Amino acid sequence: DEIRGADEAPPGTRPPPTCTTRVKMAWDADFLYIAALIESDMTVVAKFTERNSPIFQKDSDFEVFVDPGGSCHSYKELELNAINTVWNLMLDKPYGDGGS
Repeated sequence: DEIRGADEAPPGTRPPPTCTTRVKMAWDADFLYIAALIESDMTVVAKFTERNSPIFQKDSDFEVFVDPGGSCHSYKELELNAINTVWNLMLDKPYGDGGS
């Protein structure tokens, strides 16, 4: 569903019923494992091939936010496009709070 939730999402931003994403996550002492099954009838765009290219600007991507403290500070963001180009970021605080 829309990441902001049904009540806070702007009109027209929720995905249609034909789009679904199922995710399973597991971890051990060294790694976080993520599996996702994404089904969509939308056109998939994946043009960026270089790591840390701005895939979030133009490509269809899958995003994972890891915030173990639940504080929205010092969280990790991982994004992948359909051809497995990775973009990742460690954000000290949200952009709205001057994060960089």
